[in-house]
Amino acid sequence: MLFGAYKGFVSLPTGFLPQEDQGYVMLAIQLPNGASKQRTQEVVDKINKSLQKEPALSGFVSVTGYSLLDGAPASNSAAMWLILKPWEERKSPELGLQAVITRLWQLAYQVEEANVFAFPPPAIIGIGGVGGFQLELQQEGELKPLELEDTVYKVLAGLNQKPSIASIFTSYQPRTHRFLLTWTVLRPIVWV
Repeated sequence: MLFGAYKGFVSLPTGFLPQEDQGYVMLAIQLPNGASKQRTQEVVDKINKSLQKEPALSGFVSVTGYSLLDGAPASNSAAMWLILKPWEERKSPELGLQAVITRLWQLAYQVEEANVFAFPPPAIIGIGGVGGFQLELQQEGELKPLELEDTVYKVLAGLNQKPSIASIFTSYQPRTHRFLLTWTVLRPIVWV
């Protein structure tokens, strides 16, 4: 009995909820802040053409102007749901979920105009927006946005060294251009 418990302990998945092939994969596309919806659509169109070559896909749906990462509307973001072929047509390992996600990450690195992230859906629909986990850093004290960015990327670099983490990314973008507009009226405006 102890041997059976030990065997189960070392062979069962260590995560709270194991990742399952639910028949689809998600892509989050994020251009720099302030990018227009038209520019975002051009990137989505480019990705659509690349996806035509993926043998495990039966189709896909894209929504420009919605951020999967933030769960909010954003002109610089797009969401894609990639529908996989039925399981009976994807029996070989290269057509399995993890192999598809690996190829999608390779495609993501080829898109220079945007950050593209591929991930499985959550193990239980309604618990989180994507598969995996979410980490939030809290700023305490007086850190400037670019100093916080350095801290975020140091944490990501450390986590990417762990073999138990397949990929980790952030949607934090502090380098957005901001303008202060001051309007001075040199003469009074008279409305007639």
